[in-house]
Amino acid sequence: MSSIGSSVESRYRHTKQRGIPTRCNCGKAVDRFTSKTVKNPGRLFHCCPMGSEKDKTHLFKWTDKAVVEEIEDFQDLFGVFARGQFRVS
Repeated sequence: MSSIGSSVESRYRHTKQRGIPTRCNCGKAVDRFTSKTVKNPGRLFHCCPMGSEKDKTHLFKWTDKAVVEEIEDFQDLFGVFARGQFRVS
């Protein structure tokens, strides 16, 4: 078991799924699509085949936001390692 710091742990606790998603809450694999809307032309997103942007039941996530989350989480973990706060129980 590892301790990765309270900021990282609290960030994971308060979100359903951080980073690039692979599965929806319903269990289906998500796919990556390209938006063809006037508002977000060419913007990539991950979506459950059963969902949409307005559907709160199934996963919809903009890829750019998911990548930012991946980077933030990596920075948090790197900071924990750099400070020597990582320990294995």
